[in-house]
Amino acid sequence: MKALQWETADEINLALAGRFRNIRRRRRISQEKMSQMSGVSLGSLKRFERTGSISLLSLTKLAMALDCADEIRGLFTGVVYRNMDEVLNERILSEVRELRKPKRVGESSRRSGKR
Repeated sequence: MKALQWETADEINLALAGRFRNIRRRRRISQEKMSQMSGVSLGSLKRFERTGSISLLSLTKLAMALDCADEIRGLFTGVVYRNMDEVLNERILSEVRELRKPKRVGESSRRSGKR
């Protein structure tokens, strides 16, 4: 059974923008200065704070400028498994990725003990 969602994507993004704006303001960084620090255009920054709309790359740049990049790095890292199928699927995908990795010269002979 799927959990009910009480917020829309727009509402989540707007709340995120509000938290960003609060951090920027409490550090007394103007929008102009934040734009310079991050390399994100002033228009994009203003739109983000007003609407919550921004590219992931620009959001990452803003987080880095605030020294909050760990917040971005941590996205999706603490997601728990919903059921046993997810555990098994992850294991299978991991094994497939391992099989698809290109072999380095001499790697297969070292594994088998042959030279």
